[in-house]
Amino acid sequence: MMRGSGRRVGALLALGAIVVVGCSVLLWTGLTSEDGACPRPTSVQDVLRCMDLSDHVTVGSLPSSKRKLAIGIPSVWRSGIKKRYITDTLHSLLDVPERHLLKDIVVVILAADRDPLLREKLKLTIATEFSHHVHASRIIVIEVPDAYYPQLYHKRNDYEDSQARTIWRQKQCVDYSFLMAFSARLASTYLQLEDDVSATRHYLPALNAFVDAFPQAVMLEFSTLGFIGKAFPSADLPALAHLFHTFYADAPVDLLLQYYIAIQNRKNDVRQRQPPLFQHVGTRSSLSGKRQTAVEPNYELEYDLKRWRADNPPAEVTSSMTPAFSSLPIDAYLRAPGGFWAAAVQDGDDLTIAFTRPARVIHIRVRTGTKEHNSADRLQAGELHVLFEGSTRSTILAAFDKGIAEAAVSHKRRVSQVKIISRAIHTTWVMIQEIAVLVHSS
Repeated sequence: MMRGSGRRVGALLALGAIVVVGCSVLLWTGLTSEDGACPRPTSVQDVLRCMDLSDHVTVGSLPSSKRKLAIGIPSVWRSGIKKRYITDTLHSLLDVPERHLLKDIVVVILAADRDPLLREKLKLTIATEFSHHVHASRIIVIEVPDAYYPQLYHKRNDYEDSQARTIWRQKQCVDYSFLMAFSARLASTYLQLEDDVSATRHYLPALNAFVDAFPQAVMLEFSTLGFIGKAFPSADLPALAHLFHTFYADAPVDLLLQYYIAIQNRKNDVRQRQPPLFQHVGTRSSLSGKRQTAVEPNYELEYDLKRWRADNPPAEVTSSMTPAFSSLPIDAYLRAPGGFWAAAVQDGDDLTIAFTRPARVIHIRVRTGTKEHNSADRLQAGELHVLFEGSTRSTILAAFDKGIAEAAVSHKRRVSQVKIISRAIHTTWVMIQEIAVLVHSS
């Protein structure tokens, strides 16, 4: 339990504000330096000043161009388990149906074991089991140089922690700091994960859609647990990294993150995706001897899962309905768990799926409502329409019955759009849970 007073918390917030406000300009000036490689950085500014970060890459090579998403994962061996959690985590992240999207990501694994032999074992495992991804610069392994670590366990202990736990959480702050500073130039968005998580099967399109929908957010949450599944604009990473490195001895990393949000005065710019895309699966903490059994209670609940087979060609999905709970119209069309929640749906409101290329559609099914709320959040009255290629007026295929509409379509005419149109005023939320489009095999 914390013994420090509210006055000390206020002082930390004030100091943090100075760090965050000042560091963005101060630190990014280092990017224009011509110092070249920096084998022994001692600060965030040193890392950002480096024009060549390859000295700290121990497996793989830096991507030749900036990616859309960098995924940062610190990894530590746990005693009492047969293999590292990280291998299953990587398989869930990379063995995805949407393989064409993998070209836009880079996974940065921080070998965080203090024992160099354990770090070597990790590097060997990654290099052999994930060689294809390593050669594609999709996975790189990095290490924190010793010079980057300040003196651990040198300040008063306000959390009544043991020395081992204090050193563990202080080292975690420094590790996160280096990982973020290193990753700042690799991609447009940075996602923080732990090494013992599982991603839902179609996580990547859903994550990309959420990132694209909220470009001004200070933080996006794809999990409710700790620091799992927290995403940030890469432009903000220097400030975060500097905050963690400066106050590593004053608070745990997840509490420092809360301070960061408070300092930014942008609490309303934090967006949480529901349901979560990541589940915590580990049972042993990276702190030796600690059990860690926290799990996401709302991960892959039955009513959130997509039930039907679908081809769902590439499309832009828009709606005149008012979104609720930070959900997106495209969530109903994507295959990841979850759907589109809409508030105050009016007669004539619609959701439109505009195919990137007209498609030979043969069948469409739409499901609204959730089992949890029975019929309350169904589309009470509505129609399913298509717009054929070359037409200016849509064609009604089916009316909704008990929240569901489905229809067969002749593949002889290509379809440009699919529309769901409300034919009633709804006083409660409407949940469009699933849209499944099948196309002709030719």
